[in-house]
Amino acid sequence: MLRKKAIGTMGKAALLQRLWALQPDAIMRAMAQLHAAQPQSLLRVLDLAQSFGALAETLKLPFYSFTLDLATVAQRKDLIQLEPWLQEALAKDALASGEKSSILVSPNAANAAHAGRLGAGVAGTADAAGEWAGGA
Repeated sequence: MLRKKAIGTMGKAALLQRLWALQPDAIMRAMAQLHAAQPQSLLRVLDLAQSFGALAETLKLPFYSFTLDLATVAQRKDLIQLEPWLQEALAKDALASGEKSSILVSPNAANAAHAGRLGAGVAGTADAAGEWAGGA
């Protein structure tokens, strides 16, 4: 029974790897959707992004709640430096919108915000997107 489960798990990993090669954007969107539905899956999503060698690419997605949470966890695992990533993401967002960003976020504030969302069990993508864009 255990062997059958191990083979099934290996088959799923191989299938995901093949799908990644064919449709990386679809897999990244699915990761963001999984995070929105099940915020506790973030460590698994991080592991998947790393296994595909796509953490940097995944962190460029326009799903701000997802990417901020993922970046915070990646920073805690010493995979990225949060402050430079956040400054770059804000600068790109400001360029894309044609405005100067007036948002200043320290890594400690981002970590506190992330811990608060996970502690409360809230995955409010729309709320977090509004916060990211400087809204309420």
